[in-house]
Amino acid sequence: MFSEKHQLLFGPSVSSTDPLTWSHLRKELLFATIIFGSCATGSLGPLLVPAFVSLAADLQVSLTSITLLNGSLVMALGLSAYVCSCSARCFGKRSVYLFTTILVLAACCWGAASKSYTSLLASRVFQGLGMGGFFALAGTASINDIYNVDERGWRVGLWNFAVIVSVNLTPIISGTVISALSWRWAFWLQAIQFGVLLAAVIFFFPETTFRREISGSRPTTCNLETSSDDHTLDHPELDTEEKGGRPVVTSASIESIPVQRHNSLFVFIEPLAIVIDPIVIWGSIMWSMTFTWTILLGAVASQIFTAPPYNMSTVAVGSLTGIGPLIGSALGTVIGGFLCDLSSKSMAGKNAGIYEPEFRLPVMLPATLAMIVGAFGLGAATQYGLSAVVCGVFMAILNFAVGMGCTGIVAYTNDACGQRAGDCFGLAMVAKSAFAFGLSFVFNDFVVKRGTLIFFSTFGAVSVVVMLTNIPLFIWGKQIRAWADGRDLLRRRNIHTTYLRVFKMTTPQPSQVRVAVTQAEPVWLDLKATVDKTCSLIAEAASKGAQLVSFPECWIPGYPAWIWTRPVDQELHSRYIQNSLTVSSPEMTQICKSANENNVIVVLGFSENIHNSLYISQAIISNTGSILTTRKKIKATHMERTIFGDAFADCLDSVVETAVGRVGALSCWEHIQPLLKYHTCAQREAIHVAAWPPLFEWGGPEDESLFSMSRDGTIALARTYAIESSSFVLHTTAVISQEGVEKMRTATGAIMNMPGGGSSAIFGPDGRLLSKPLLPTEEGIIYADLEMHDIYKTKAFVDVLGHYSRPDLLWLGVGSCDRRHVKEDAEERREDRVEVL
Repeated sequence: MFSEKHQLLFGPSVSSTDPLTWSHLRKELLFATIIFGSCATGSLGPLLVPAFVSLAADLQVSLTSITLLNGSLVMALGLSAYVCSCSARCFGKRSVYLFTTILVLAACCWGAASKSYTSLLASRVFQGLGMGGFFALAGTASINDIYNVDERGWRVGLWNFAVIVSVNLTPIISGTVISALSWRWAFWLQAIQFGVLLAAVIFFFPETTFRREISGSRPTTCNLETSSDDHTLDHPELDTEEKGGRPVVTSASIESIPVQRHNSLFVFIEPLAIVIDPIVIWGSIMWSMTFTWTILLGAVASQIFTAPPYNMSTVAVGSLTGIGPLIGSALGTVIGGFLCDLSSKSMAGKNAGIYEPEFRLPVMLPATLAMIVGAFGLGAATQYGLSAVVCGVFMAILNFAVGMGCTGIVAYTNDACGQRAGDCFGLAMVAKSAFAFGLSFVFNDFVVKRGTLIFFSTFGAVSVVVMLTNIPLFIWGKQIRAWADGRDLLRRRNIHTTYLRVFKMTTPQPSQVRVAVTQAEPVWLDLKATVDKTCSLIAEAASKGAQLVSFPECWIPGYPAWIWTRPVDQELHSRYIQNSLTVSSPEMTQICKSANENNVIVVLGFSENIHNSLYISQAIISNTGSILTTRKKIKATHMERTIFGDAFADCLDSVVETAVGRVGALSCWEHIQPLLKYHTCAQREAIHVAAWPPLFEWGGPEDESLFSMSRDGTIALARTYAIESSSFVLHTTAVISQEGVEKMRTATGAIMNMPGGGSSAIFGPDGRLLSKPLLPTEEGIIYADLEMHDIYKTKAFVDVLGHYSRPDLLWLGVGSCDRRHVKEDAEERREDRVEVL
């Protein structure tokens, strides 16, 4: 019995649509389909390997041309893997699996009916295009979707086993089929196999996409009790795809969105944004070097073993290149998966229960040793004409190294890249395919000119050097991930912004930015109607040339004005919960789509519903429709605390890069929090959105309300913030009409008891007013053209984060640890840390 606490990445939600909560039978049927599909897909590549020499004679082309049949398939596979990874976010994974399976089925029929080399080559290209689904998604994204991190290692090993073993088993079968029937029948049998797979996908492979969010893209923590027959997890505060992705859930909220319709062109480009993440680079190089061995052996096996001194038949070549590698691959992948899980659990236990993805890497050491023995041994055995059995043993050892190495690579990148694992693997497939495709032009000629000893030794030496990079990665991997995480390399969706983050640069600001500040009344307590009105205002602002539009505090579904009149109103409170906005919802998707269609940045204030707990939140949505950040008000003000909760640590993520420069946001009375203001200023915002509810004029000395709560008092705060931060401030307020007063039942209250409340304004970095006001009762949008270079003038005078500061005397400490609802005291103390600005 093994029982220990580990800190892992995912826990199941309470939603029935969450794949983590599916029944064991449902998961296993889906996983069986993954294994079958991976076997079928893996068998396509080496299908013709035993017959390369005879096929060249049959089609009257050179051996290099026959090798190109595999090279073109591999190149098409690389492109397909990338496209499939991207398409899955547009159309769902199930749709990708269905389409690619049908494509391979048709291409196999085409190959069987080919009458010429050109036709056969074209069919192989389309077979490669259809292989991307199970190669790019099955072993990464789909396994991540349905299994927790402690369950993935050996399943990734089985998936890798299915791919590599099928590669080695196929020549045994296809050699016999081709010898007894013909190479055309090999394709007909493949078509039958993919017909069965198509039925399995239809009946056993539902959509597995499920959106969840944690507080960062890297692994976080949850409690896991592991035994031989039981897995129990707490519910961590999850983050996925993406701060900086499409509509997602913030912090503890978990909701299901089966398929999200993204901007298609953007989806196909955005994975390139992670191409400079060090883990992605390492994974791509490692996968290219390691997996290419299976392609290399297939390319030269027939050439070596049908020639003297071996003079083997097609069937014998198929058996030799199948049986030994099959045994090696089977042992490598199964043992590799077991060692991955064993090392991660063991090392996590020795690390105070904290799991790190680098705990998967020790498996690469035995893989490297096996690579040395297999590569150099096979080169010597074939060069000096040792027996076929000896060659088979060395091929088995070599494939043991490939199987174990590939398992370690996929397991590590899955955990290190989280929900970007699919993108990472897609890029790795492109790199591997381009690498193997280029080498396919030289494999056969290299063997002829230099001999097998130099051929295998050269590729083996390069492979060993690359595999040894896992040692520094094991030592410094955590620091590397922290460096990349500090630059949001796995969260970024914009290529340009990614490169700026790497080199600590800010987005180049346009010289002038047109902004729009709303002053409007929501459709009180009506989520759908207010969302529709939001989209109308976005479109109106965009039609006037606005590049950014801001909305008030709790714009959706309206500020809960009754709380200042009646601390308890169960009816309105209940309606308010029902009409508050969930980040991962069709309503938020509608707003994001509107931002994308109108090419405008949206800063939205809303009441956020997380499992029926409410928070005063703001979202910054890019002009491409992705949510760059969501944040909560650090602490609800006074009577607001009767219905709203305090923020999580994400309240500090208040400034993001956008197409118009760095944009930040705070809500209401956060503008009197000196520490929070300074922390926000420290993020170097150029445009700041100050979101407020309806604000009214002060009634004079006899007015019992505070001047600071009045229209003039809050405008003073906006001006002060602009001056202190040297940023443009978009002071955004709502309006309440008589109908709103009646709906909120505030006619007898102290505030918001009459129509009005509008005081939206735009201030320059020196505090001057840049906009013309609307009447307090008037709905509309105010505009201003911001001259961004004005920021330089104010900072030349004073810069509270630069030349006009004394951090040697005064500095701000920031607690960077988010708290969970269930956590051991020891863990709490261990993770409590302070970041100094």
